[in-house]
Amino acid sequence: MSIPILPTGLQDLEIGGGVEPARFPAPSKQAAGLVNGTQTDVSSVYFADKILITISQGGRLSQWVFVLRFTIARF
Repeated sequence: MSIPILPTGLQDLEIGGGVEPARFPAPSKQAAGLVNGTQTDVSSVYFADKILITISQGGRLSQWVFVLRFTIARF
């Protein structure tokens, strides 16, 4: 998978630390099952600086949590 090239107008845009091309889609995992009789879906998406965890029950968003990766590395 190749990293996309930024359009010329965006390459010169100053946004502090600059733009760093990265692969997308980000790696992810999904799981589903019953918790106390309620359909529960859990997904996680792994970004360079954080992990996003989404928990849904009964088709409705229940929790949306992100964890900074440097926090994980310290344990």
